[in-house]
Amino acid sequence: MEADMTEMIPIITGEVVSTDYPEDKIQAFLDSLDVAEKSRATYERSLRQFISWLRDSGRYTLQLQREDILAYKEYLAGSKSAY
Repeated sequence: MEADMTEMIPIITGEVVSTDYPEDKIQAFLDSLDVAEKSRATYERSLRQFISWLRDSGRYTLQLQREDILAYKEYLAGSKSAY
């Protein structure tokens, strides 16, 4: 007797959540750059600030939408320093 396909393939329900975290991507990005060390340090500082904001604002994911970037721009505009 042949098995029904629905019996052979498990069904998983629920929300798909990315297991990628922003910190995991920083070094690979920095390594891909062909820039001076000062520029690399600026990129790293800016990325770490962005990641901190992601965490603080509850957006700790790499699946961002346009609205997330606009919210970050608003946050930067309202802060005294970008660094």
